Amino acid sequence: MLAAVAAAVALHQWPYASMDEAAKAALTEAAACSAGVRECGVAIYEWLEPGSSRRWYFYSAIETSNKPFGVEITALGLPPPTHMRLVADAHIHVCLPQNRPYAPFFSVGDVLVNQAMHTVGYMADLCSMNIHRYDPAQDDADDEEIDFSSGRKLYLTIGHVVGWLGLRRISK
Repeated sequence: MLAAVAAAVALHQWPYASMDEAAKAALTEAAACSAGVRECGVAIYEWLEPGSSRRWYFYSAIETSNKPFGVEITALGLPPPTHMRLVADAHIHVCLPQNRPYAPFFSVGDVLVNQAMHTVGYMADLCSMNIHRYDPAQDDADDEEIDFSSGRKLYLTIGHVVGWLGLRRISK
């Protein structure tokens, strides 16, 4: 039944027992898509098994901007598949010399999307290979002070590290 649900809505075929597991699988696939030079991301959905309290998690097809910074996950702007609800998004932060110090942080845009949509955000930092989780219901959006060489300060968050990609470091 689960495979039929996934096939009917063009989601990844394998269901995951937790949102963190789905995010790790999606980010592993997104890291390969990224090739270390472009952001890639997905939407993550929850499906409640009929007649049960069992929840299953699926992720959408990988999308890319073909740019090193920023990816628009079109699935976030669409209604969720039937009998599912959008619970998270996941994307890659590439590891390039110009963003290496900031790769482990969720951007202001990342945080605003998750706050507005009441969803969890996952991000894999390809410099450290850590998987970060930002939950607006639990995490501060501005718990780290970032000092730029210009003297400007910005407050960002790394959320919580919830795992790592089992790959070698991908950077240029």
